[in-house]
Amino acid sequence: MADITYSILRYWLKNDLSDTREGVPVFACRSELRLYQQEDMPKPYTLYAGPAFTLGDFANSLAAAPESTEPYGFLCCACSADTEIPKNLPANLTVLYTSRSLPAMFNETADRISAFNRWYNAMKNVLYRNEGIQKLLDLSAFLPGTLILTNAGYKLQASVYHENVSDPTIDELKQLGYHTFETIQQIHKETPILSTPDTSEYISKESGNYTIIRILRYDEQIAARMCLILNGPESDPAYSDYMEILGNAVARYLFSRQSVDYSSNAELGSLVSDIIGGRITGQKELDHRMKQVRLFAHRYFHLMIVSFDQTGNRSMIPWNYIISQLQYIFPYSNITTYNGDILLIIQKRQRKSRIRFNEKQLMDLLEQYNGHSCMGNASEFMMSLPPMYYQVRGALRIGCHIDPDRRIYYYEDFAMYQIIEMAADSEIEHLSSRNLAHLCNNEMIALILYDHKYGTNMADILLAYLKYERNTTLTAKALYMHRNTLLNKIKKIEEIIDRDLEDPDFRARTLFSGYVVNYMRKYRNEDILLLQRDTGEKETSVKKQSP
Repeated sequence: MADITYSILRYWLKNDLSDTREGVPVFACRSELRLYQQEDMPKPYTLYAGPAFTLGDFANSLAAAPESTEPYGFLCCACSADTEIPKNLPANLTVLYTSRSLPAMFNETADRISAFNRWYNAMKNVLYRNEGIQKLLDLSAFLPGTLILTNAGYKLQASVYHENVSDPTIDELKQLGYHTFETIQQIHKETPILSTPDTSEYISKESGNYTIIRILRYDEQIAARMCLILNGPESDPAYSDYMEILGNAVARYLFSRQSVDYSSNAELGSLVSDIIGGRITGQKELDHRMKQVRLFAHRYFHLMIVSFDQTGNRSMIPWNYIISQLQYIFPYSNITTYNGDILLIIQKRQRKSRIRFNEKQLMDLLEQYNGHSCMGNASEFMMSLPPMYYQVRGALRIGCHIDPDRRIYYYEDFAMYQIIEMAADSEIEHLSSRNLAHLCNNEMIALILYDHKYGTNMADILLAYLKYERNTTLTAKALYMHRNTLLNKIKKIEEIIDRDLEDPDFRARTLFSGYVVNYMRKYRNEDILLLQRDTGEKETSVKKQSP
């Protein structure tokens, strides 16, 4: 359970307390309230309640164990003006004084602790049932202010609006769903009343409202910001403690499901996630967000994905080390993480120029941690990131199956297979069949039949010959074949298909057919001639595995 802090206890009972005595260290109740009896051996982190005349006995029992430095708490009831308060109380004892009777204060405090426990258990159930961030904030609507959760890029994630709180930052989030660059700069210029690495509290110069900002971090990087805006300039330390408890619950929810996504540039990661997820409202929001991350010094960029074995122990992968090495290999890049992969936005000045990098160094890094990478085509528009991401991710998945010996892939090398995959998906949806033989021309099917009958590889030879644009030297080298042998094979192929290879349209059609055959064999592990055209049952899609 979460500790009930001294500030929260004092906040609950403030209308009934006549005085307090704060111990060192500051007391925190671990959800337990007990009636004090003289034979009790006091336990730390437990709030005891008793009449005023028993406080001396309680203090003496603590003094008998001077080695104890843990915090103890005592709710001293039925105090009056002539109540004699013991002197020289132990330093680690916190006392809350009240004139109310013991039964009344005990019941009041017990009810408060019970309500606190219900709240905390309800948050744990949200985490267990994966009910969402909004539900966590809804459970904390008892706080007297507006609760806001934004990601590292100041994009609204969840909120609970208090009807009595008026604030321009709240209005902006309601209208736009994000904070503008100007608002972010204004927030950063506020003069803090209290400031720690994870908390900032200030009275807004514009609205006069007391504002508490709780920073949620993963591996020292900002992942999200939670904000409580009160109505007016007055606050209470209890609100800060509630925000810490709530913030810890929100952090557990976020990081237990997406921990790798917070291991690098959080602001860029939030922007990339919002673009790919379709949560950017328009160009105006994009411009504000890009100012925050200072993205793009050059006009064009490539998207590159680096992925690691999904079946291994990913907790052993040193993400920050790998990201630092990638930054060294690609110095003109912005790097973040998304859905368990590392994403690089690699900048360049001209669309036509090739990106030069140390391929050996990248290969060594990938081999060391069983990783694979794929680079997409160039673009100048950040809003083109969603199709680019799915293209590169798909090419990486297909490439790892069709050419598993490689570590570095390029989208263009596997774009044709993605087109075939889209055709295959359409075939399954509309015809309930996985058979792609009809996508091949008759000549390719004839070669496959010939290979089946005689145990040859004529289809593979023709595909290589066409891929190398009929360059016999390059084709022979790729096939580890003598050039004269290749020429004889080509002549035999032309006899089998009863066509020459001079027609460019025929060559393009046959090359595509060869890609279809490769897709069936190497990705789906199926023989295009053995699949039945109609099984009488609707066939299901082949599962697309991640590399």
